[in-house]
Amino acid sequence: MKHKRKLMIVLAILMIWMSVIACATVQTHSGWIGKSVPGKISYTYTKFTGIERGNIEAKAGQTLNLTYDVKIKRGRVFIQLIDPQNRVLWNVALKDNQSDSVEIPLELEGNYPLIIRGENTSGSFEVTWIVK
Repeated sequence: MKHKRKLMIVLAILMIWMSVIACATVQTHSGWIGKSVPGKISYTYTKFTGIERGNIEAKAGQTLNLTYDVKIKRGRVFIQLIDPQNRVLWNVALKDNQSDSVEIPLELEGNYPLIIRGENTSGSFEVTWIVK
């Protein structure tokens, strides 16, 4: 009986520990300086692994003018725009310094999440947008 009780306690602790690990999102932000405001996300960092998000509200038929300037010392940065139906509308994968401006037609009304994901990267990014 005593052995069964110990086994149950160990299993309960193991299940709780596995739940915590499964639910945790691993993100690293080191030397993280910048801001996220409507229309602009801009950060400089020594290490960034994780996700930074922005939300863009639009009406059907509008156009998004998106500009990015990414400086990469190491690692990679991905920028994605998701439409209101949770489909990737536009994306770019970067491993070197790059700047660009794009015009993206927005066919649906609603919220367009902008996702900036870093993979063990060092450097900076500035993403600005305006909906017309």
